[in-house]
Amino acid sequence: MAKRKIGLALSGGASKGIAHIYVLEQLSMNNIPIHCVTGASAGAIVGGMFASGLFSTSAMKSIMIDEIMPLVKEQWRYLNWSGLFTKNKGLFKIDKIYGLFDSLFDDATFEECVYPFAISTTNMQTGETEYITEGSLAKAITYSMTFPFMFTSLDGVHYDGGILENVPVRGCKQLGANKIIAVDLKQDFTKDTSYLHSHFKLLSRLKDVILHGGANDDRADADVIFAPKMEDFSFFDFDKLKQAEHAVATCMDEEVMVTLRKWQSKKK
Repeated sequence: MAKRKIGLALSGGASKGIAHIYVLEQLSMNNIPIHCVTGASAGAIVGGMFASGLFSTSAMKSIMIDEIMPLVKEQWRYLNWSGLFTKNKGLFKIDKIYGLFDSLFDDATFEECVYPFAISTTNMQTGETEYITEGSLAKAITYSMTFPFMFTSLDGVHYDGGILENVPVRGCKQLGANKIIAVDLKQDFTKDTSYLHSHFKLLSRLKDVILHGGANDDRADADVIFAPKMEDFSFFDFDKLKQAEHAVATCMDEEVMVTLRKWQSKKK
């Protein structure tokens, strides 16, 4: 029997992405070895920090609260209406966000990562998911969180990985995993009419519809699925650490942890 290789697929979810950090802590505390990781959007941020080996989990939390949250809030104050008429259309400029990732990762590449890593992006030219596994981490992470019309694009080709594969399980298989843990931050989908009141709410609703529609198919081949309940999180709530920790602890029931410990204890 082939040696067990455990992959970790981290979904998109904006501020809810802080839950991924607590999943990493729980897996480490229970001595569950991770052999490879994939990420989409917010999952690409946390996955990149983990796979690079450059950041502790405490550093990840600080970065989310002290650097990413203020920058995203600042962007939200300045609508870039003219950006809707440029080549790489978007209401908010992606440049400062890319600059932050470029500074954080200091030219780090996939090839330098401690763990095999893949980032899910949507290639708008081909209409297919494209997993990036080489080159600049900062650039690929920025691609994976560039939702169309919301953010301007770095290259006009690569956009938010969550559009087609928000839970990038398939990428783990491509990296050689034969057991896969998926973390799905999808919000439970409910009827809503608030999108009728503004262009921005309609755009936000479109994002929810797209991510919800593909979630079940994305994670179908996962062996274990963690789905923290975080419905009360807004786009900006990167500082709700206690709530995220509780949501992760609640979804990691003992039955699932027994399964994971069996994976850890068996070499074959």
